[in-house]
Amino acid sequence: MPVGRFMPFFCWLCVSCLLMTACSREPSTSRVSGEVRMRLPFPDDKGEVRLQEILLSGVENLLEMRGAYARFYFAPKLEPGGLRGEAARARFLRNHDGVYVPGDFVSQQMGALYAHFEKLSALDREVGAGQVVPWPRSVGVSVRLLKDDGALWTDNSFYDGASDAVLVVATTRRELPLSLNPGVIAHEHFHALFYHLVLRDLLRDGLVAQSMAGTAHDDPGLSAPVPDKEIEKKSEELSGNIKLQRALFLKAANEGLADVWGWIYSGQTDFVGRSLPPFKAARDLGRKGLEPLRSDNFRRLYGIWKNGGQNSGAALNNLSYLMGSDLARAVRQAFLDSPAGAKADQDPSRRKVLARRMIQRLPELAKRLRADAELKETGLDLIVELLTAGESAP
Repeated sequence: MPVGRFMPFFCWLCVSCLLMTACSREPSTSRVSGEVRMRLPFPDDKGEVRLQEILLSGVENLLEMRGAYARFYFAPKLEPGGLRGEAARARFLRNHDGVYVPGDFVSQQMGALYAHFEKLSALDREVGAGQVVPWPRSVGVSVRLLKDDGALWTDNSFYDGASDAVLVVATTRRELPLSLNPGVIAHEHFHALFYHLVLRDLLRDGLVAQSMAGTAHDDPGLSAPVPDKEIEKKSEELSGNIKLQRALFLKAANEGLADVWGWIYSGQTDFVGRSLPPFKAARDLGRKGLEPLRSDNFRRLYGIWKNGGQNSGAALNNLSYLMGSDLARAVRQAFLDSPAGAKADQDPSRRKVLARRMIQRLPELAKRLRADAELKETGLDLIVELLTAGESAP
């Protein structure tokens, strides 16, 4: 059954569990460990998220959905070095076939996230990133994060480098929840890889601002058009500030390559739009008709947002997503046009060639930034060149 509408799907899950499979609560799921069969929304061979039986391995405590690949915290506080709070508690029912079924949405989230992190761990090992991030991954569920205006974030997910954790906030939309979206989960996992391969040492040495450790997300509330002279005045702030430019470059690289990783893992170019329709066009890696890396327009857009009342951080954040999406499209298209990338949309093994190349060459990006702190010779086109140099068929 496709997970296109969440609430009807979960109601169906509960009714089918009670009426068809005679589920019963396990006496103590804290004692359930090892390999566990679970009924979860997970991508099928065509990439569509459907209810199916998934085998989880490395489980240490099913009550907490804790194991070799993930450790969950409920509404935790973010602290340097990790999350602080109580372990999340999951509710699972076991049917007569010995398959566990989530008893609520948070438990379903935890089961699906664990399954994806198990699969992402296997991908990491296969492409040479097995030792880049520590395992199990820390995951916060039902996290309470405030926007700049004081409202709580909903329908989003984040990676926080300071605590090295993925954070999931409340779901309110009827589309596929972000916490069940394969491409989005892979996107957030890539932020951890980028943090450990590129950002961490730059942060330690003071070459980028500490705010770069986190991943605040884009806001669709953009400003209305304003007079050109006001745009130019505001855009000069970006042109003359190398710190802002460096932060913009790194965030755009981080977000764009995370979208590429989401495509590598899910095989879907439009994975963001499947959960967030307002972003479908802007974030689709398969979108045609855009000029790659349209740098001449970036300062103008920054000026529009600043003139509309956004602070520098918000304007920079929104702009980085536009640049990142252009970068993601440029990287994917360059790879598809190469011998190694032929039929990569259909062939996961081809996409892993690009994943391996990204892991091998991202440290070179960090070296270039150290040598060219003012970005005189470093731009987003350099990333495309780094990832397409030395092309050969696998």
